[in-house]
Amino acid sequence: NICHCSDKHSFIFYLNNNDNNDTGGLDVYKNVIGFRLLKATIQNIHYTVHDGNYTFIFKEGSNAFTITLTTKFYESESDIASELQTKMNAVSGYIGTATVTYDNNTLKYTIASTTGIELLFAQSTEAGSSIYRLLGFNNEDKTGSTTYTSDNIADASIHYIDLVVNEIPYMACKKNPKGKSLIDRIPIDVGFGSLVNYKAPITDYFSQNYFYPMSLDKLTIDLFQDSHNIPYYNENADHFFEFEITMLKNTKLSN
Repeated sequence: NICHCSDKHSFIFYLNNNDNNDTGGLDVYKNVIGFRLLKATIQNIHYTVHDGNYTFIFKEGSNAFTITLTTKFYESESDIASELQTKMNAVSGYIGTATVTYDNNTLKYTIASTTGIELLFAQSTEAGSSIYRLLGFNNEDKTGSTTYTSDNIADASIHYIDLVVNEIPYMACKKNPKGKSLIDRIPIDVGFGSLVNYKAPITDYFSQNYFYPMSLDKLTIDLFQDSHNIPYYNENADHFFEFEITMLKNTKLSN
């Protein structure tokens, strides 16, 4: 009964009304001083190509072209290579001919063109696409050649997701370069279509960072994947999260 918002990585749960809670609402929690994740169940139906890695920018001469791959689950890397090649050659104004192949031995892609082209991976990342990682390249623009081979082994997997709850003060969250209210990091250690059943490590119960008492009337839950602040697009799948809330019983202790 979490609100499936327009953003496929974001969910809102209201505690003080029945708009999206058929069980009657949980009411506002007052004097909350602690918050953490206990359990989570997430279905891994993350597409191979999704809204966070489907954009690719390349350049021929002075002309820059932006293409978008079809978002879906691809059976193999060769299918991804075929899709990229088709989309590059279909671009209006591109006078060359692109060839994209995948080597099953080296696990790398090769992108070639009959004309000199530039592969603008850094610019693609700035546009919100981590396609450089999908194709095994470094996050940098490639220039000065007609043929480019992946710098690294191509990686179509997602290693983990970061669970962010915006209402929780940063001092009670895991420190991170983006300054997000990061509650926990959940590993994706199952295959496509399977369920991730996560429990917080027992060591997390030994300590907790508390914050000044606050009221909590909703939870805004955002999910991010493991590369460059890209949202975890799980196609609005249903998730289960169990949180522990600590409340101050004797408010005189806060004075």
